[in-house]
Amino acid sequence: MTTAIDGKEYTKFVTQNPKVTRGIVFAGCSFTWGQGLYYYSNLPSIREPQPNHFERVLVNSSHIAFMESVRMPRLVASHFKTFEAVHPYNGGSDESILDFWERAFDPSRKPYLHNKNRHMNDDGIFSVSDPWYDYDDFAYIVYQFTQLERTRFKFEWKGKTYNFNVHYARNGSQSEEEGFNAFLEWLLDREMTYEQWQELHNRQTTARVKKFLQNFEMHGVRALVTVWPYDGLKYVEEDPWLKERLVQFKYLNKDYPTYNTLMEVPEMKIDTDTRHFKVTPGDHHPSLMAHQVVADALIQKIDSSHIHRPRQ
Repeated sequence: MTTAIDGKEYTKFVTQNPKVTRGIVFAGCSFTWGQGLYYYSNLPSIREPQPNHFERVLVNSSHIAFMESVRMPRLVASHFKTFEAVHPYNGGSDESILDFWERAFDPSRKPYLHNKNRHMNDDGIFSVSDPWYDYDDFAYIVYQFTQLERTRFKFEWKGKTYNFNVHYARNGSQSEEEGFNAFLEWLLDREMTYEQWQELHNRQTTARVKKFLQNFEMHGVRALVTVWPYDGLKYVEEDPWLKERLVQFKYLNKDYPTYNTLMEVPEMKIDTDTRHFKVTPGDHHPSLMAHQVVADALIQKIDSSHIHRPRQ
């Protein structure tokens, strides 16, 4: 079997192992990436930033390696004896998550040496921060909704275009002050309350996520979704397509629909996990146990669907 790439014919490799399992994409923010899991390593070089802050300079490669070995994506992929694809950087909005993965699966950016649009280092090696994937190599994508208000809002006001982040503005970011003032005037001009705008904005963001995931399913990659903030759950549950793909969590025979409801249990959040720490780190992210609970829920969902085997 051959395939054409830029006018050249290449032989397509066909494995003789019928039990090979395709990979899993994990698209999300710091909850998926695994912020704070390195505190469980007991490595002597661990240094703690200000509470609920992430300072990349304090997190070295050993910390990252430990975190990657115990986080939810690795647990799930390891169960199915396959590989995981995770955003290489911490944090993000639904907007940045979608932008990153749309680029990563864009067939026009195939990483061949003759493609001048690719970025390479001095040794001619493609940057790990600029990956490219093929839909055919994956069985699932697990999408984790983050705070919907993190997504930027683009609008025109008085002849100027703003790309405004209400999340940063509400947290006192001076860089968003001009945009915030223009945004308030924009709302008044349209006789719209902030709550009305937020509802519209959240639904638009959710609709973009749905379209993104439907594209994966069109390519044979099954979508599953989890939700961090409880106030984002209603947008998923109101949509039959998304609701069917929603994965909720179970711990000690109790159901938890979102990350933040699960993290009301003390051992599910790093800064309240006294089972592991005498003095807890000041980090509000999911604990080591929470990653296991989420992984268990995803494994059960995938096992029950019986479609993690390769397409014939």
